[in-house]
Amino acid sequence: MVFTRVKEEGELVSASQDYSIVDKVTDSNRDFLDLFDVPFTEKSFWYRYTGTIKAGVDLSTAEFEQDETDTSLLHVTLDQPYIISNTPDMDKSGVLEENNNIFNPITVEDSGAFRRQCVERSEEEAVAGGLLDEAKTNAESQLTQIFNAAFEKDTYRLDFTYRDAGSE
Repeated sequence: MVFTRVKEEGELVSASQDYSIVDKVTDSNRDFLDLFDVPFTEKSFWYRYTGTIKAGVDLSTAEFEQDETDTSLLHVTLDQPYIISNTPDMDKSGVLEENNNIFNPITVEDSGAFRRQCVERSEEEAVAGGLLDEAKTNAESQLTQIFNAAFEKDTYRLDFTYRDAGSE
C-alpha cells in the first residue's frame, strides 16, 4: 500500500534554487558583406531575469523490491533526478536600462531571445552547481522519512539505485 501511494505522487520536488541573471545585450547592424558594424546603429539594453528552478525525481516509475535474504532491506530504483520546472519571476524581471537607436531599434524578438538564453543558462548553472545531486540526496531522505512514518522507525532500511539516464 505504501509503495502504491508513493508511486501515485508522481513527481517529488526535492530541491529548488532561486537565481538572478543580469546582463547587457549589445547589437549593431552589419554591412551587407557582414565585414564591419555600420556606424551609429548600436543598440543595447540591460536586463534582469530572475526565477526559481525546481528539481526532483519521477516517483511514477519507482520500483520497490524487498531483499530476498534480508527482509528489512528494501531496494528502491528511481530515474535520475531532473529539472521539473523553471519559473520566471516576472515582477522582478525586465529591462533595467536601454539605449535604443532609431536606425536599429530594440525589438520584442531581442528581449525574447535573451530570455530564452537566460532559461538555458540558469538550468546549465543549476546543474553545474549541484542542484540535481541535492535533489537526489533530498529525495532519498524524504522517501526514508515516508517509510519511517508509515512503519515503525527503522523497520525498513532503503537502498537506492538510479537508472542510467538513457535507459527506459
